[in-house]
Amino acid sequence: MQNNLTEAFTHLNNGDFARARGAFQLALKLDANDVGALSGMAAVLHNDQDLVGALTHSEAALKLDPRNAELHVHHAQYLLAANQPDKAKTSLKKAQRLGSDAPDTLYNLGVMHSIIGEFKQAKKCLLKANGLDKKNPQILETLGTVCAELGDIGQAVKFLRSCIEIVPGSPENYLKLGNIYFQSSDYRNALQCFSQALVIDDANSDAYLSLSSTYFKMGQIDQAIEVCKKSLSFTPDDSNTHYNLAKYYSLRKNLNDALHHSKKAFELAPMDSDAAATHYQFRRQACDWQNLDTLSDQLDEFSINGISKPTAELPFINVFRSSDSAINHSVAQARSAKISAGIPRDMFQKRIERRREKLNVL
Repeated sequence: MQNNLTEAFTHLNNGDFARARGAFQLALKLDANDVGALSGMAAVLHNDQDLVGALTHSEAALKLDPRNAELHVHHAQYLLAANQPDKAKTSLKKAQRLGSDAPDTLYNLGVMHSIIGEFKQAKKCLLKANGLDKKNPQILETLGTVCAELGDIGQAVKFLRSCIEIVPGSPENYLKLGNIYFQSSDYRNALQCFSQALVIDDANSDAYLSLSSTYFKMGQIDQAIEVCKKSLSFTPDDSNTHYNLAKYYSLRKNLNDALHHSKKAFELAPMDSDAAATHYQFRRQACDWQNLDTLSDQLDEFSINGISKPTAELPFINVFRSSDSAINHSVAQARSAKISAGIPRDMFQKRIERRREKLNVL
């Protein structure tokens, strides 16, 4: 029996869920009330998106071992996946009350608290886990992310730097550290981190995208364009990269390339209101009237449905896009766009109205 469970958890930890399922099923045939087999099977079913099955097996394990903090943490994970956040919080509170001196349990507890937005509680659990296992890179990395969410940039940098010392070959850690520097407007350190990520992995499109954004913030538009094009060579169908290039080219008064990349960004992400609005702006600037009313109607629909509220004089809602969604939100800003050729807004609007009148007559 013990051999079956050991084999099952080995497969589970290696990500071989098919073999793990078979081994856990065999273990449960031998003993239907084995807590380890029930909890392991719950993990397999959760991976298979069988949330009902995962919760059923997890609940059975908890009935047999109700004071197991780790089981409560995993149960909270399944409840959250099943869109039951209130029950998930209750399960986390139980795990918290039961307590644990196991760093893995404390780490998982911290991760779950961070997922539901309870960052202070997450930090408390992770600090305790770090006290028990100071060299665990996962704990340090997550601590850095949580501290950044709490606005404690100094500690975030400290923990991520410690993580990098232990795992120096991870481009993801340099990306995370660079993003934190970026959020705090420390663009030179951000530039160093993104560049180091590319030293480790010179085909990392996310690093190129973040690096281009940093060059932009430093006012180095030509470098931003070149790096963004490099990112595009690895991910030609990434809408964010096309979106950024459109913005950068517009700053260089290169309307043709701005129009090309805004069109591509919109085609790749037709429900992205920013991409639609940006493409609409450049179409207007280029006096490209074909089907422009259809695009305008789509922008109105976005506004009606609460997706966005773009104005007729399209603002640059996001100056750039990053691979980090938190940065996309934190640096979002509105910048009024100038209509090409110096045409006053009211004159340009009259042209649009006359064009629409002709279309209505037809």
